[in-house]
Amino acid sequence: HAGFETAAGPGYGIALSVDDGARGELDPCFHWDQESLGKYLSTQGESMSHVVTNLKPSTTMPAMVDHTKPEGAQAAADLGAYLASLKTGATSSAPDQSLAQTGGAHFHKLGCAACHTKPSADEPDFDHKRIPLNNVATKFKGGTLISFLKNPQQHHEAIKMPNFRLNDEEAKSLAAYLTKESTGNHTPDPSEFPPGDAARGKELSASLNCAACHEGLEKATTSAPKLADFKDWNSKGCLGPDEKRGKAPRLNLTAEEKAALTPLVVPELKFDTVEAYATRQVESLRCASCHTHDGKADLLAAVHGETKSLIAHIEGHDERLDQSRPPLTHMGAMLNTPFFESMLLGTADPRPRPWLDMRMPAFPLHAKDLAAGLARQHGLGKAEPGKEKPAADQVKLGEQLAAMTGYACVTCHAQNDKPALAAFEVQGINFGEVHKRLRPDYYHQWMFNPARMVPNTKMPRYTNPDDGTGLRTDLLEGDAQKQFEAIRAYLQSLQK
Repeated sequence: HAGFETAAGPGYGIALSVDDGARGELDPCFHWDQESLGKYLSTQGESMSHVVTNLKPSTTMPAMVDHTKPEGAQAAADLGAYLASLKTGATSSAPDQSLAQTGGAHFHKLGCAACHTKPSADEPDFDHKRIPLNNVATKFKGGTLISFLKNPQQHHEAIKMPNFRLNDEEAKSLAAYLTKESTGNHTPDPSEFPPGDAARGKELSASLNCAACHEGLEKATTSAPKLADFKDWNSKGCLGPDEKRGKAPRLNLTAEEKAALTPLVVPELKFDTVEAYATRQVESLRCASCHTHDGKADLLAAVHGETKSLIAHIEGHDERLDQSRPPLTHMGAMLNTPFFESMLLGTADPRPRPWLDMRMPAFPLHAKDLAAGLARQHGLGKAEPGKEKPAADQVKLGEQLAAMTGYACVTCHAQNDKPALAAFEVQGINFGEVHKRLRPDYYHQWMFNPARMVPNTKMPRYTNPDDGTGLRTDLLEGDAQKQFEAIRAYLQSLQK
């Protein structure tokens, strides 16, 4: 069921036939040999309690076997032996621990605390469902963590971990910090479980239909009953009590989530909209951990202080330009479709806010539908920047209004290669990038009253609150709409 995502099947689970043992949620397994891996997996069947409470509180991976029974422990050991046998490729070098301090600084600057607790943290953050990192050192073998950080989607296209487009130095130093500080207190000891048999594990993988969610495995030899055939989901099977669950997996669901899964929802599953898709993905991908959304503060604002000590050695770090991140609330109404997609794909060049320590990571699988869905939530379809050539007289007026003798926009905004004149505390988007980014309607709403769109913005208001006229009454008869349209023509003329 792919954790209530919009699709399941190949590509939506972790690819298990990969090089270097670099896997997503299964990475805890691959630092052991076949026998030890099977023993480790045997520990994971206890009502998912270990994984849920320590390794990954928010996991949607069900418990496929019951380790409390001898046959379940053996089955897990066999599966582990089979999965370990799929590794290919040579093991790369482990991270250089001398880079750990630099990596810790990157951890803070990139805002990793929005989704993760520190690797030295003893206990998970159950309230915010942040993913613990205290077992990273035991999850990744050799240099596989470096490879994973550089390309999280390589073996798991639908992984929620985004791609930060890290360079070699960033990936290596981050890996060094994570492995050095990882305490590993919650990694179970597999020594009490039986050795596994890879051949039996291969057969079991097929019978459990692991290939429904994971690539690189044997296809299923059986099929599950159709959901529509079940009349009472809570009496047996996945949602039933343990004594009536049979061979069905044990799901990591709350009582409320189980109650929501009823036969009545089956007919509705075939209907979906991009608006609903966007709502689900904003929650699933934890967008509100970094961005304010609909008036709710982002999580990072509350937890970022946990990692501030990691930059204490950097002199003058607190003297940077304002590090505020844009809110998500109006993003669908704000950005032209191609630019919005490029931000989510990680291909936007140049970065619109290069002064930020943080960077917008890429969510390649979701980019097009998420951009469309967030726009549709505002009742808008796709939009592209206009290609018409602006009138020369309008461009001249707009340039005059943007200059120091007008509204002094150039104080904070660069114009292509010409830097801003005095961006001491806050900097604005380069004017050469504005036309391809902003939809015209949003641009005018923003210009009329910036604080209405973004309450904590540093952008001044250039209209009279009483009658909406422009503050420069000597140009275009003080008509704010005409003044701002002239500035927009100037901005369009700057696009390369």
